[in-house]
Amino acid sequence: MRYVLAITISTLALLGVTSAQTAASKEKAEEATSALPVYSLRPIELREGIDATNFEAFVKDEFKNAFSKPTHGIRAFIVKGDRGKEKGVYKIVVVFDSKEVRNKYFPVEDGDASESLQKDATPMQISALQKLSTFVNVGEYSDFAAIGD
Repeated sequence: MRYVLAITISTLALLGVTSAQTAASKEKAEEATSALPVYSLRPIELREGIDATNFEAFVKDEFKNAFSKPTHGIRAFIVKGDRGKEKGVYKIVVVFDSKEVRNKYFPVEDGDASESLQKDATPMQISALQKLSTFVNVGEYSDFAAIGD
């Protein structure tokens, strides 16, 4: 009987610790998700006469080096459809740390970028965007905000 009682007390103590840890983890998770990311997707099409191999070499080198690390709460990369309906389709994905970051740089829906973006962009990023425009035409964007923000 003592053995059963000891196991029961140990189990209840463990559940109490686990419950406290779960509550602490949940609180930390809520803090971390208070600023959820926004994903901006823009379809891009290669300009006439542009070789896909040359474009992808630019993306893997210059574009990646300019945008792979977050700068002022923004990161960007180019993806290519691997399977499904949009297999072979290119898109630019811009990840903003939050709606606040997105709104700082793009304050008006369908509007131009703010002066802050032009001021905060690095010379490498400006150069990469200028070169990107020689390879592709950029389509209309859609922004996707994580649910919960």
